[in-house]
Amino acid sequence: MAPKDPIHLPLRWEFVPEQHARTGIVSWKWRAYTQAGKLEMESKRAFDTLTECMNDAKENGYEKR
Repeated sequence: MAPKDPIHLPLRWEFVPEQHARTGIVSWKWRAYTQAGKLEMESKRAFDTLTECMNDAKENGYEKR
């Protein structure tokens, strides 16, 4: 008998610094990929600090293991 819900494999999370070309200011974004490498979700905005970025990722399912 097959399970009713699909199996949800863990996502691979990436925290990406982005430097603004003109000002040099660094902002952060996060991305989550499936085990097959498909982009599953990403942050909707850029963050001033890595801590803010990680907190937003945690609200979207990120768990540090």
